Amino acid sequence: MNFGPAPLRPHTNHFYIGLDLGQRSDHSALVILERARHLTGRFDHVNYTHESVTRLYVRHAERFPLHFPYLKIPAAIQSTFDKLNPTAYESSPTPKTIVVDASGVGAPVVEIIHRAKLPAGVVPITITSGEKPNGNNIPRAALLSNLRILLETGILLISPSVPHYKQLFKELTGLSTLNRARHDDLAFALALAAWSARLTLPLPLSG
Repeated sequence: MNFGPAPLRPHTNHFYIGLDLGQRSDHSALVILERARHLTGRFDHVNYTHESVTRLYVRHAERFPLHFPYLKIPAAIQSTFDKLNPTAYESSPTPKTIVVDASGVGAPVVEIIHRAKLPAGVVPITITSGEKPNGNNIPRAALLSNLRILLETGILLISPSVPHYKQLFKELTGLSTLNRARHDDLAFALALAAWSARLTLPLPLSG
């Protein structure tokens, strides 16, 4: 896993907001992942273009208090949006996608988020125990495998300066494809965001 410090903020491409919903004894959690494209400084003389790579950076991690009302989640998400100011040379807001755990209590929360009309797309994902992804029904094992690959290849980077870094690190190192641990809300919020972000990455993944 690559937990090295992320470089200075590059040109912004897209924000993915992973939202894992807690229930009676679990926290709800939100993790913001930024997909960004970098020029490598090399020039491709065959295609006559500047070479680039795409990376994913964890920009924010947040655990809500236990029993945090679902009706307050849209306002909490908007509050994080307000902190994601575009860089000086951007003339329009950065595109955002909210990726929500639609399992269990998730379906009504997805509806609450839709009704709030936040400035972002909404992607509901139902976590299953199956073997293969089917539309927005994604096996837990596939979510974790994708997350592990992105970390091990250095495509996904987490800076120690990110809030709740120690807790997130602990959860990530303790994840397995077996039953969910008592507290893995931050890791799963990240896994949700990483799943949607991975689907948009150009190939090859690294350069």
